[in-house]
Amino acid sequence: MRTGMMTNSGFTSTDQSEFGHRGFCIEFSNGYSVSVQWGWMNYCSNRGDAQNHKDRVSTSFNSKTAEVLLMWKGEFVPVNKFPRSLFLAWQYSFDDFGVAGNLSADSVGRLIRDVVSLDREPLD
Repeated sequence: MRTGMMTNSGFTSTDQSEFGHRGFCIEFSNGYSVSVQWGWMNYCSNRGDAQNHKDRVSTSFNSKTAEVLLMWKGEFVPVNKFPRSLFLAWQYSFDDFGVAGNLSADSVGRLIRDVVSLDREPLD
């Protein structure tokens, strides 16, 4: 059940100077967040394109797929804790830690649609 609306919903860049810009995070008013990342070190189509540190921070990371992470109030949600409707729709895409790799742009859009409509907390 929904326990209250969060007021800090919005967008965050995952720009980290050590790794270079490679994604974003969206936090929704229902308490869930979806982190979307691509490029070096992420489970995506161009995971190994950068060969050295200089390339990692200076390369424009384009990718056909992305890695996503589901979070609840800032903590990752293991797949076995997904609310039932989300688990049934996405159980085979995510690993035990709540990370899904190599999702297409269409799949990321569908996941975001499904997460924003959740009205239940992760399972205990």
